[in-house]
Amino acid sequence: MTDIKNLSPEILLHIAQTLNVPLRGLVAVIELLDGGGTVPFIARYRKEATGNLDEVQILSIEESLAYFRDLASRRETILASIAEQGKLTDELKARIEASLDKAELEDLYLPYKPKRRTKATIAREKRPGAAGRILVGAAKFRPTAGGFGSDIRQCGVGRGHTR
Repeated sequence: MTDIKNLSPEILLHIAQTLNVPLRGLVAVIELLDGGGTVPFIARYRKEATGNLDEVQILSIEESLAYFRDLASRRETILASIAEQGKLTDELKARIEASLDKAELEDLYLPYKPKRRTKATIAREKRPGAAGRILVGAAKFRPTAGGFGSDIRQCGVGRGHTR
């Protein structure tokens, strides 16, 4: 599992204050969870290490721990992506590192997020511009002497194709 050092002291303090648990108990629960302990086991048999935290508090710690580890992982990915584009400034880096909310982090990343290149976008990029479309369209349009009716007869619509 991920080491406790992955989380900064600011995040640990934030979790402790948000969940209203002592920092010593928080660190002990994180170490026990990383060691493979389950919530009921820690609540029943490791009370002395956790400072008598109950199952609900330990479960809240486990959920917050997963959230902030995902946040830290996403933060690293976002910083690498923006740095790869060459658009990472010191101010942006500081704002991203200070973010404690996934939604805020994604909002900061949104202007720098690479656009997805689908087959349709590639085809749109390859097609001619507006002037080219007008010229191509004019070359394909050949009015017939019979008007629209002759075009319909040529394509076979209306000849015995009834439903």
